[in-house]
Amino acid sequence: MLKKTSAFLLALIMIFLCFGCTPKQIKLSSNNKIVIITGPEEYEPTLYKKAAELSEKYGKNLIVDYYAGNYTKNEDAVYLTAAKYAEDKNVKAIVFADGVEGLSSAVKNIKTKRSDICVVVCNDLENADETAEYADFKISLNPDKIGEQAVNAAEKAGAKTFVFYVSNRFITNYVYVKTLRKVIKGKCKMADINYVESTCIDVFDDQRTIEIANQFIREDLARKSRKYKKDIAVFCCDPLVEATLITEADALNMIVPMTMTCSPLSFAEAFGVDMKDNETNDIYALTEIEKALSKREEKVKMSSFKFSAPEAILEAGFELAYYYSNTRDKKKPDFNAKDRIAKAFENSLGDTTVGIVTGKSFSGKELDNSFLVWGKVYNY
Repeated sequence: MLKKTSAFLLALIMIFLCFGCTPKQIKLSSNNKIVIITGPEEYEPTLYKKAAELSEKYGKNLIVDYYAGNYTKNEDAVYLTAAKYAEDKNVKAIVFADGVEGLSSAVKNIKTKRSDICVVVCNDLENADETAEYADFKISLNPDKIGEQAVNAAEKAGAKTFVFYVSNRFITNYVYVKTLRKVIKGKCKMADINYVESTCIDVFDDQRTIEIANQFIREDLARKSRKYKKDIAVFCCDPLVEATLITEADALNMIVPMTMTCSPLSFAEAFGVDMKDNETNDIYALTEIEKALSKREEKVKMSSFKFSAPEAILEAGFELAYYYSNTRDKKKPDFNAKDRIAKAFENSLGDTTVGIVTGKSFSGKELDNSFLVWGKVYNY
């Protein structure tokens, strides 16, 4: 009887070991490398952290690098960062974590040099048409949806004035921001909300520190509060000052209907949540934010998605590159990219409410390799 019991227990243990534990991660081989390129860690800490987490998961042959700090002044910086990897025939895919100045020309040059390499562009701000023409896949936020959601959230919160902060560089160089601005301005007019545009300090163009940029936001929000009194919604196109914008808006009882990253991570920082060892953990951020806000008497009027959009898009983009580079032959593999992106979001976020549509060029042409995503608005 004892032997039978022992055998039964051993069988249970083996079943647990085989099925109950975390599956063994598939590491990338040395002849099947993938490179993720982000902005400098100083300016994009959570995006860089997400890339590092993916590298830890998939092994040393998932290489993480970043653009040189002067990429806004030197458009060749993006290409030069990627070109050294394109020379390595064992690199099968390059994933650009975000779209900045010089990206579209960099993608064109890389694909001209290595037509066999898979190029995925995530979070493209620069030029969707040019990038999608040469990249294998492109995944970005949907500016039409984000703009509409921002104004709708502001209107529901009782906003009478909508302050839109943007730098000259963002308006000049980033098609995404131009579209977002046009949508927000138009929706504000339809909702009878006073649209106010303010130029914010650009850390790169103005050669200022992040702290100076933050200080401008603090001072200007105070000025806007004195001028417009109450029911003021605020939005800033520069993610570098997002947490400061939320903190000051909270102190002045303003509305934050959405942020540039649509992310709960900036709200966590603003509400004093300790994110150490959880820098990219959306669920942890939301849980701790709700704990902090539950102690307040008054409800805040702020919104985001339940997930950090840039990091989620990067993870989906990497999964697309991983599948593509592992199944590719001389022709593109026969698979539905849109479905794979949706599955990647579901796997990483546990969320099936992410919207995905095929992108369109400015002439209205469908871009079957370009995808625009958005999430459901979450009110704090």
